[in-house]
Order: sequence, then structure tokens, then C-alpha cells
Amino acid sequence: MKRNKIYVLAILLLSLGFAGCEKFDFGAEQYKNVVYLLSDVDEFNMYNRAIADLNNDVDTLFITIGLSGSVGAPNDIPVEITPYFVAGRVDSVIYEGLDKERLFYKFNKSRYDIDYTKWANFLPEANYAFLPENIVEGSTPGTTKLKATIKKGDSKVSIPVLVNNLHTLSPDSLYFLDYKITNTGGVEMNTDKEDALIPIYWKNDWTNSRNPLSYDMLGEQHNWRRGTQVPSPGSSRVITGSPILYPIGKNEIRMAAGIESIDAGDGKTKRQMIDANSIVLIVNDDNTIDFRPYKDIQVEKVESDDIFYDENHTNRFFLETIKTSAGIPKHFKTFTLHYRYRNYKTANLFYTYCKVILRYEVSDPNAE
Repeated sequence: MKRNKIYVLAILLLSLGFAGCEKFDFGAEQYKNVVYLLSDVDEFNMYNRAIADLNNDVDTLFITIGLSGSVGAPNDIPVEITPYFVAGRVDSVIYEGLDKERLFYKFNKSRYDIDYTKWANFLPEANYAFLPENIVEGSTPGTTKLKATIKKGDSKVSIPVLVNNLHTLSPDSLYFLDYKITNTGGVEMNTDKEDALIPIYWKNDWTNSRNPLSYDMLGEQHNWRRGTQVPSPGSSRVITGSPILYPIGKNEIRMAAGIESIDAGDGKTKRQMIDANSIVLIVNDDNTIDFRPYKDIQVEKVESDDIFYDENHTNRFFLETIKTSAGIPKHFKTFTLHYRYRNYKTANLFYTYCKVILRYEVSDPNAE
């Protein structure tokens, strides 16, 4: 009998517990909603994933506004973000007028101090646009305020950025969008994530501007003076290296000629050395390769009627699979190149001939 009374008492206490739970407001214990701008690098709140494809005349990147909390938005939340923008490359005059509290300034100041030649730039107005429904009325290019709504039940909203003509920009510079939340419809804002710095990168089928790819190079070069039938004595040599390829168009790639340097030297700045020693590979629809100067260099494709023509280096790009001695297949993006060039050191003396193979290993050639 005593045991039955204990069972009845236990059931009674359990029932009272459930009754208490029914009256408790669990919603009040959920993490509160706080609005923020998405970034993936804590330093300077950088969103480092915006990379456009040069195969598209206009490509779409996104600025994302998030809502923290263990449940989605209880109601529609209107949000407004405002850009920081200054036209033109930063110099001493522009520097003095920069807002020292903005991420754009903090990033550049910490990286380059007052070496303005290295400062990142704002993405030029001509290279991006927004959808009309995201533009706050009265905004002007470069100062375009944006609006969006985090819908009830959602935890984020993304604003499209339509980027174009990125081939007109330099792969040696960094370009930013700098946006800050200025209205959250009364919802609390995360003051540590109220702004975001968005670097704009681009890619083509062979490389990208965020992390330009280094290809393994193996080949030969020699010097040749006009009117002679053989290379200059002692000029022939095997060349190796890891040239970096930069995307400068849908089907154009910039690289250093031969084993020329693009670092500062010979009394020239880095910018001058890039201009003096860089050539451009043009990949045609049939994967044949043509060449053009990047700036201050002469370059020509070695054709079949040239006395040094090599039928094993026919200027083309292809996907290649090579098996190791253990029979394991390795996949490569491969260029076979044969060209001649003259730069500031050899312009009036001779051509430097280069025949090289460039390879970049990929895990799956169909996915790259």
C-alpha cells in the first residue's frame, strides 16, 4: 500500500511539472535577433568570396545581410546600407580627406601606410550596378544607398551586385566595395559587424586575380641576331620556373616573358618592370595561342616558316593526363608555347626565342 502511495505522489509531481512547462514562455529564451553584414575574414570584416567570371559579360556577386538568433525574423525587417566611395586612385590629396573610421582606410593604412602606389582602390563606378528594386530613391552612382528586406521567418537577404568590364582593371591592384548598415527598421544591430569590406576578384578558365596561379615551366631559350642561321654562341640554355598567370580578359592571360623579372630592378619600379617584361597569351576558340605585348615589349609567335620552328611546340592549350611510374593518372592544364620577344635590354640587339611547356595540375579537369 505504501508503495502505491509513492507512485501516486510521483505522478502528481510530474503532472505539475508539465503544467508549469505549458505556462513557461520558451520564446523568451531564444537568442535575440541581431542584424549584421556578412564577412568571412574577421580582420577588417572582409567578405573574401566575391569572384566574377570573365566568361560572362555581366556577372553577379552579392552583399549579404544576416540576422542572428535561433529563430528567423519574427516580421519583415527592412534594412538599408550605405557605401563609402571616393573616386580616383588614392594619392596624398585624397588620402588626407579619407574617413579614418572606415574599413577602406584602416585596411590600406595597416598594410601600406602612406605608400599610395600600393593602396587598394574603390571599384570604379563604371564597373558595377544594382537592380532598381534595391536602390534607395535619390541615390547617385558611387553613393548608391541600398535597401532590402529580411522576410519573416528568414535569416538573411542578399543584394545582387552586377559587375562588368572587369578586364579594364589591373590584376595587380585590389578593388573594394565598402558598405555599412545605416537602418535596421528598429531591430538591434551588431556593431562589430555593421560594415563590410568586399574585395572584387575575377577569373577566367586558366587563372584568377584572388590567387593567381603558378604554372610549372620547362623549356629552352636562346638569342638570335637577324641575318644569322644559328643562335648566338653560348646563349642557348634550359629554362625552368613557376611563372604566375594573371587573368586580364575572357581569353587573355598575362605572364612574364621567358624568365624575365617583373619585380623592381634595373632602375625601374615594379609597375615599370611589369609593363616592360610582360606578354599576353590569347587563347582562341580552337585552343590555339596567339600573342600580343602587354605594354612595352615586342612579342611574336614562332610560325612554321621560322628557321627555329619546333613542331612539338605549336602554340596551343589542352587538357593533359600523364600517368606516373606507379600508374596513377595526373591531370594538367597545359600550354605548349613557342615565341620570340625583345624588351628594353635587347630591343636593338637580338630576339630571345622561348619554347616552353606550362603545366598546372588539377584534380578533375572537367571541374576546373
